[in-house]
Amino acid sequence: MEVNFTLNHLREKYFCASWTTTSKKDVSRNNLTVGDLVLVIDPDAPRQDWKRGRIEALYPGKDALARVVDVRTKGAVERRPISRISPLESEKY
Repeated sequence: MEVNFTLNHLREKYFCASWTTTSKKDVSRNNLTVGDLVLVIDPDAPRQDWKRGRIEALYPGKDALARVVDVRTKGAVERRPISRISPLESEKY
């Protein structure tokens, strides 16, 4: 009985403490800056046909986080929400 109590106490103290919760606001995709290379996600096209582009402008929402970006692709500038943008890794990361 005492062994179970001790084991439960240790489990709650050390193991359960590692179960932290994160909200969607804690996970930020807002590390985009002007000049970053990105893929423009098109749900109707196969992934290999997604366009590459460079961010030209960021437009913040009411919470001061970027919500919409202008992306220069081959031949055009497109305005896209950041949910339809996938940043490419570059030398600065």
